[in-house]
Amino acid sequence: MATYNRPATVIRADGTQFPVTANLTSFIAGLRPDWGGRLSATPTQLKGLLNENQARLRLENGNEATIHLTDTSTAAIFGYLAITSEGDAPF
Repeated sequence: MATYNRPATVIRADGTQFPVTANLTSFIAGLRPDWGGRLSATPTQLKGLLNENQARLRLENGNEATIHLTDTSTAAIFGYLAITSEGDAPF
């Protein structure tokens, strides 16, 4: 299990980018590797993701991966989004 607790960049489908703090953990789900966690940013920044199911996440090392937005209800109130992804973690 690996963890990543550092700055990252979200890239929306329209190409818009904004900075976040990513708190991520990798794990094994059955026989395949998965990873997920949460992204923290201002509610205004996260508001742009509320109607999207997925986006791209670029880490400080330049690695990118597709993320799935699993719970957008916390974005406006608490300033974070829950995310998941599948496959090897990019960190």
